[in-house]
Amino acid sequence: MPKRKTPLKETVKAQNNLDSLLIDDNTKEMVTSTTPKATVQAKSSKTKASPAPVATKAQKKMGRPAVGKRSNPDYRQVTIFIPKDLHKTAKRTAEDIEQDFSDYTADALKAWQKKQGR
Repeated sequence: MPKRKTPLKETVKAQNNLDSLLIDDNTKEMVTSTTPKATVQAKSSKTKASPAPVATKAQKKMGRPAVGKRSNPDYRQVTIFIPKDLHKTAKRTAEDIEQDFSDYTADALKAWQKKQGR
């Protein structure tokens, strides 16, 4: 059986050393504790938690506002596979006529459906 690189006793001792390091809440400095781990957990469980903030109508939601096609229920994101040259040509055409690529693509599909009689 091969020997361990780090003996088990040293590993446990190192873990106990890490467990004895704490952060003092008042000074935000690292301090070394000589109290056993169970005692530290018991003390920390006695601390009172601050009440959760109550949401009101006056508070704004976090993040970006829900505007645009992504949040519009009339639109759906789809993935399609088209040849690279067709994508390049369609994207250039949309840029040339200063139209959004998705709007240009939707207009092209609508025109094709109309031509097909659908």
